Amino acid sequence: DAPGGAFPPPPLHMHHIHVARVPIAGLGAGPFELQQHWLETHGDYRLYQPGGDVPPGYTTAPPAGTCRTIGPGAVLRLFGEVNDIRPVSETTRIQWWLRIRLGLSPTPCHPITKVIFWFPIDDFTLRSRILGYDVGADDRLTWWTMKAPTRLRLAGDPWIHSHRARYAGLLILRNGPRTPWELSPKLPADCSRTARTECSGLDALRSHLFRQAMRLPPGQGSLYCQDNLHANTTALATTPGGATIQIDLPGQVVCASGRDSELQQGDTLTVLAFTRAVYLPEADPFQQHTLVFSHAELPPYDSDGAVPTGEGDTGGRGRVADTGGGGRGANTGGGDLGPGAP
Repeated sequence: DAPGGAFPPPPLHMHHIHVARVPIAGLGAGPFELQQHWLETHGDYRLYQPGGDVPPGYTTAPPAGTCRTIGPGAVLRLFGEVNDIRPVSETTRIQWWLRIRLGLSPTPCHPITKVIFWFPIDDFTLRSRILGYDVGADDRLTWWTMKAPTRLRLAGDPWIHSHRARYAGLLILRNGPRTPWELSPKLPADCSRTARTECSGLDALRSHLFRQAMRLPPGQGSLYCQDNLHANTTALATTPGGATIQIDLPGQVVCASGRDSELQQGDTLTVLAFTRAVYLPEADPFQQHTLVFSHAELPPYDSDGAVPTGEGDTGGRGRVADTGGGGRGANTGGGDLGPGAP
């Protein structure tokens, strides 16, 4: 606003700010293409208020003592979308500014990169204005498998962006089962048609698959990431005109850390994404995002697992690649997503 304070949602919703890294010579002219999420924030992230240890606004900082480097032959471009989420009956004009603050890291620092665990891209996604995949308005479990393009370790705390109107949980398995039935062989082909405890609802199904993941024998995979089901991901808020609406909150995702988080080139990650109509049930189809982000270190690692000064990020970031589709269905009812690319 005019004094420099951040507008909370409502009245405005910060759908996204993407600081993208692109080749100076233009797309297609360099060794890499548009890196849309080189730095980013979204409307389900925490909005920090003045007076704390973190600068106010939607702030995402690398771990202490580390930094991101743009690298040679690249420039940064800004993409942003701000939504007025008041009811159409509220017509008072709002004056606002979009302020972007980039902080310089202290020197010396350990350069690091960033990795993104994507969702599959299908025909619906390519037609979507916001590149979202359809999760409808019913209870669903969607799954897909990705492959690590290079060796890396996660650094700091991961975070997730999702449209919380449909978000109902997340599990990520490393080098293990690639379908719910591989994880739980006795799971019925159509949970919604049985009276089994694990099929009594989406939360029961998630809890069952979580327990199965925790019981995986050595060498048959492991649980790599999970969300915190006890963290609220939505809240009620009041608009300036007195209307009550739902807004998105950050939630929490926890992944393996340190040496336990290391991925080898070719390692597989299978995502189990749970969705339901938390609000806006009339929106069907629904354009969903499920993106897990983390700062990451590239080898060689030092004894503490940090990248030595001068190594690591040269401006890029890794993107875990989809290996060719997944499954989708209401309560594991099946259905093929088809080939996908991140």
